[in-house]
Amino acid sequence: MNYILYPKSYKNATPLDVYNNVCLLNSHDKSNEVFFNMPITSSGARRLIPKDEKPSRNRIIEIALQNINVAQCLITAAAKYLPDYAAIGSSVDFGLWEGWGEMEYMKYWFYHISGIGVSAAKKFEDDIKNREHINHTVMNDYAQCHHDREVLYEQLLHTFCQSIKDNDIKVNPVGRMIALPDAVNSLGCRTEIRLAQFLGINISILQLDTKHDKFENLECHIIWNKISEVDDTFLIPKLEHDGSKLIHFTKLSMDSLQTINF
Repeated sequence: MNYILYPKSYKNATPLDVYNNVCLLNSHDKSNEVFFNMPITSSGARRLIPKDEKPSRNRIIEIALQNINVAQCLITAAAKYLPDYAAIGSSVDFGLWEGWGEMEYMKYWFYHISGIGVSAAKKFEDDIKNREHINHTVMNDYAQCHHDREVLYEQLLHTFCQSIKDNDIKVNPVGRMIALPDAVNSLGCRTEIRLAQFLGINISILQLDTKHDKFENLECHIIWNKISEVDDTFLIPKLEHDGSKLIHFTKLSMDSLQTINF
């Protein structure tokens, strides 16, 4: 199994800088890449924070690290059910970057998932600098209203997709996207899923077979149990099968997600 190589975090890096680094570090066929869509800051362990609490940046980082640990556990378990030639990409190995907020992470993953050229990514960067309606400060402020921030995610996504269409930009997208638990409730994950939909990427969700002998031993249960204690709407992505496979990949229903139309 191969994993996408990412540079170690360095100061003053921009999404464009890092995307260029990643392109230089990797020479795999993008159609063989499996991208794991995972909640970082607005879902999963974020449910542990009371809805009326305005979290500090340090608190958000704690939540992000908990979500990354869960994702690491699931990706490791899922890897054995993927083809040997697959190259795995995710935020787990990408890590957290100093000075980055949601705007920076979303721009990077737009470039990565779509596989556009570095020059096309630079043109997009230059374009959105002149778009005042995409408020960088509000999008990066975790204390802001969830709805207000989601509008900005939608605007950023629409601008990116429209740029690809209007400028006939060549794309080289990842071959497959797999959504991890609670992804559809994450602002960033929903946006990535809708981008994948626009690009025609195969999208599925990860589910766990409760009859498999390793199901109860997953480390994820530690944090999942904590979340369930404070939020009874949180659902572990499980199913009852024959116990032969711990991990199942099921096609994601797009019914709850807004479709991109032009």
